Amino acid sequence: MLLVETKRGNRVGQRALEARSEEFSQNAIRKYYLQPTLPPVSQLVRDIRTDCTVEGLKPPHRRTIEKRLGDLDLRQRAQRRGERKIEKATTAVPGTLVASRPLGIVQIDHTKADILVVDEETREPIGRPWSTLAMDVFSRMVTGFYLTMEAPSRLSISLCLWHSVYAKTTWLKEREISETWPVAGLPDRVHVDNGADFRNRAFKRGCENAGIAIDWPPPGAPRFGGHIERLIGT
Repeated sequence: MLLVETKRGNRVGQRALEARSEEFSQNAIRKYYLQPTLPPVSQLVRDIRTDCTVEGLKPPHRRTIEKRLGDLDLRQRAQRRGERKIEKATTAVPGTLVASRPLGIVQIDHTKADILVVDEETREPIGRPWSTLAMDVFSRMVTGFYLTMEAPSRLSISLCLWHSVYAKTTWLKEREISETWPVAGLPDRVHVDNGADFRNRAFKRGCENAGIAIDWPPPGAPRFGGHIERLIGT
């Protein structure tokens, strides 16, 4: 028969051991997991188990460790581990770019197409083509593009703009495409990056002659061309 009422739950000594185990877990997360080498969770679990075993502590279950990782601030974790895509997706972007009408702002950028071109006879790989695309910010419609195996250049930009400006009816008919592509005309402004091909005199002079204003990103504005970058996945 119990003469003294006892409290349910873990004993004081057990709670102290759990606190030390938790401390080892948090230290391991900071020391091993939050590193730009991107160590996997399995390695973190092994490190925590090793540290706890050396100290004579019962290591936490893997699910407990995964829960601690889930409690981390996602953006801070991405910054510490160098996970650029997650960091970019979780970073607030001040301000919003708004175009008041179609062709008010057109963004242009280059990307390598996610396709491998091979020789039609030998089937040997030649490489991935470059695609230069123009996109209207107001409608989010692609206004033109140019595809080439050559590296981006002022020629790529010129031919992309040419395709963007002119009506697509003949171009579609030549390729037996029945869909419509209802976009044509000179843009008021173009947003481009600071690449040498967008800074050369021929590009500047061509836009000036056509009455197109050019906007380059100011220092410290990596998301300046965010609309076209989301389209091409950069």
